Amino acid sequence: MVAIGAKNEQGCPSGHMPTKADSQTRKLELAKENWLNSLQECKELLEQLRQHSKEKTSLELTIAELNERNSIANEKVDKLKHDNSKLKLDLENNTTQLNELRARNVSLERGVEKVKRSRDRLKARLRIALQWAQKLEEGQANLQSTWMPLGVWKPLSNTKRLKCAVYMPGIWKKSIN
Repeated sequence: MVAIGAKNEQGCPSGHMPTKADSQTRKLELAKENWLNSLQECKELLEQLRQHSKEKTSLELTIAELNERNSIANEKVDKLKHDNSKLKLDLENNTTQLNELRARNVSLERGVEKVKRSRDRLKARLRIALQWAQKLEEGQANLQSTWMPLGVWKPLSNTKRLKCAVYMPGIWKKSIN
């Protein structure tokens, strides 16, 4: 037995042969279903398109922001590169000056050493001259003590420090203390 309201494959009630009207109705229903399915797909695609449009707008804003950050970063990098080149140039100049000052320092140290050695030699010569002067004074004192009693020794002047005449055989010479 066939259930009431049952339809066959063509969409007609069971046991009936489809008529042209039934066939057209079925085609209309199928077309309507297709149209509704297509409409639903269009709505879904439209919603996806809107979502993609939002994502595109968001990505465009993000790209614009990143491009702006990138340009700012590039400006900073360019400034830092410029500063770096200036610092390298300053370092090169300072290194050159440092080398020149080191060379001058070495030269001055050599000069100071020469002056110290000259000073030491001069001190030694002065000590020797003082020793000679002391020996000369002792010798003059001995000569004076020897020749004065004989009446040969004569003082040259009457100043606070006496300039004495030194006797040499046949010649009187003036000696300064």
